[in-house]
Amino acid sequence: DPLRETANEQKGVREWVRMRLGETYLIAAEAAGRKGDYNLAADLINIIRERASWKAGEKKVPQYWLEDGGEMENIESTYENIKVTADDLKMNFVDFMLDERGRELLG
Repeated sequence: DPLRETANEQKGVREWVRMRLGETYLIAAEAAGRKGDYNLAADLINIIRERASWKAGEKKVPQYWLEDGGEMENIESTYENIKVTADDLKMNFVDFMLDERGRELLG
């Protein structure tokens, strides 16, 4: 902790993440899906995915076109390719939510 006066000082201040907006959306999406409202769950997940997608005109990192098979000159948004629908969620909803949490919170 850079704000402690000495190494032996017990009091200190260290910033840490208490809440994440993406996690709040995931909690709400999971609650909606468990109630059977897959349309609302998909809408909430798509809010997160829209934020995370490549925007139109944004320069993509080399991994996008080297590993994911994209084209280097492609500057279109990737949002339409990663949107989810209610039908995507109906089959294995809990597994999907666990995977989505991993993508959002760990990656």
